[in-house]
Amino acid sequence: MNVLHVTASLKGGAGIAAMRSVEALRAAGVDVSWLTGEEVGTTGKWRARWDYLPLRLYRRKSLFTAWSNGWLANGVAKAINRANPDLVHLHWMGHGFMSVDEVALIQAPIVWTLHDAWTFTGGCHYPDTCAMFLDGCGRCPQLGSNVKYDLSHWNRAVKRSLMELSVSWVCPSEWLRQMAICGGPVAPAQIRTIPNALNLEIFSCERRTEARKKRRLSEGQLVFAVGSMELDERRKGNQLLGEVLANWRKFDADSACTLLVFGANETTGIKVAGITVVPTGFLQTPEEVAGVLSAADAFILPSLQDNLPNVAIEAQACGCPTIGFDSGGLGEIVENGITGWLAPNRDTAELGRLLAVYTLGSFRERTKIADACRARALRLFDPKKHAAELIKCYQELLL
Repeated sequence: MNVLHVTASLKGGAGIAAMRSVEALRAAGVDVSWLTGEEVGTTGKWRARWDYLPLRLYRRKSLFTAWSNGWLANGVAKAINRANPDLVHLHWMGHGFMSVDEVALIQAPIVWTLHDAWTFTGGCHYPDTCAMFLDGCGRCPQLGSNVKYDLSHWNRAVKRSLMELSVSWVCPSEWLRQMAICGGPVAPAQIRTIPNALNLEIFSCERRTEARKKRRLSEGQLVFAVGSMELDERRKGNQLLGEVLANWRKFDADSACTLLVFGANETTGIKVAGITVVPTGFLQTPEEVAGVLSAADAFILPSLQDNLPNVAIEAQACGCPTIGFDSGGLGEIVENGITGWLAPNRDTAELGRLLAVYTLGSFRERTKIADACRARALRLFDPKKHAAELIKCYQELLL
């Protein structure tokens, strides 16, 4: 069985998740190859800008997240057909990598992993609280549109053709699967949930002592970690982190804390008494990410909507509990009160309080939580289990 995995890029959360799928399949003995935007010349800022061009008509837009129109023909389907695989596994197709119409030109059977909601929306990769995708889109709040037949409506109309194709759909989270069934419409039998895979040897609790020594952190020092503090995407919720920490301080007035910020070269601008912000810069390897997460007592994830965020899985495998908002698929990673805490979405006061519940707990309680995190990661995100589920999906499609 020759399987061709196709994705716009190996960078970003979706690209990393796709790469881990391929690594798991290769370890299981499957003949897997890649086709990416870098290889076929269909990525780059200029292509993303062309894909984005129709949005310039909407001067009142306020995007919650990334937006892709998928209207650019670019020859990716031809490249796929030239490779002549037994099966094609699609991943992230955004920012002009591949047009919606081209998917129908692929000659091999298709498995498609949805890394966000784009396939069944009018262009946004996450809809926030909007449910217009259930009714064909239009009057899009992210576009600032009051018109039924706007860009989102026509994009959504074109995408209905995707649901008529013979595709086996995969979602990393049950949350996204349910959205796809409601918004597709996709028959429940046509779509399954397969959580992402993770290298559980790289992401391990065993790195804690080494990671702390490397960053000159004492064993008893309280350390939080947080991901990239880029503020250009509201969905990430980083604009709320200062409020979360300020609210935490109201409940825990005495604990001194070091905040490790990775994925950014500058400080976050957060100024809360007793918190020392330490930027780690952009981490180039999984080992570097694992080192930061292993050094932390807790990972704070203020994301407002996400599928199955890689970094929360990584933190859990390192024995580092995640404290975040109960939105999207995060609840499928975090077992509330056992491997972390979840607050109602956007409730920064409650998230701060829950963070204090953890920091005011005993060392023994923290150790118990770390052990529970590791056990849950081993149970849910084992690459062997991930590969076995995908192979089963492939075999069913090829029968």
